[in-house]
Amino acid sequence: MAPVNTIKGTQLRIMIESDDTPGTFRHPCLINTTRGIQWTSTGNDEEIPDCDDPDALAWTKHTKTGASGTISGAGKLNVDDIEAFWDWFDGDIAKNVKIDVGDTGRWDGQWKLTDFQITGDRGSVAEATVTIKSHGVQVYTPGASPL
Repeated sequence: MAPVNTIKGTQLRIMIESDDTPGTFRHPCLINTTRGIQWTSTGNDEEIPDCDDPDALAWTKHTKTGASGTISGAGKLNVDDIEAFWDWFDGDIAKNVKIDVGDTGRWDGQWKLTDFQITGDRGSVAEATVTIKSHGVQVYTPGASPL
């Protein structure tokens, strides 16, 4: 039996371009416990009838018409990140983001912050949750070195 080739969860890094230093990317400390990327396609479903047997079950054909990505991130609230995330959320701003998957590959593209949540319970430190949506084409580069 061959073992699964794995990476640590912390090797999935959401690298956001710095506002102060364009071309410089960093994984925000606010995303420090969980992070994920989900790719979704949209499309149209059409039933294709059987010409030889019109009463037969028609099979559905799916034609993809679009694609998008959603990044989810959460962690203990890093107060130093609040202003930058609020500014990103508070405007219609697309930022350059690189999503590293260890040293196996990377996606590059623009993203918009669509959800920014801060929660806190008595006796615990505050936590933050973010949702970031793709904005346009995302390019995957296999084997790209992590930043």
